[in-house]
Amino acid sequence: MLIEYYHSELIVASFLSALKAIIDKDFLTNNKFSLKEAIRYTFDIQLNGILTNEGRKKYKKDKNRIKL
Repeated sequence: MLIEYYHSELIVASFLSALKAIIDKDFLTNNKFSLKEAIRYTFDIQLNGILTNEGRKKYKKDKNRIKL
């Protein structure tokens, strides 16, 4: 089944759940991530899951301009 769009409530809830899992001090220490790195990776994973192929290309091209 191809989903044409995602509900914004699901996107936000999914992202918040992922963030809650990674902001744990022990998680960051054990995996040697800074908070900023962990947030960037999480954001990248989430976005790549919901973007279209064209959107992924644009995101990849411009992602260094995004300030997190």
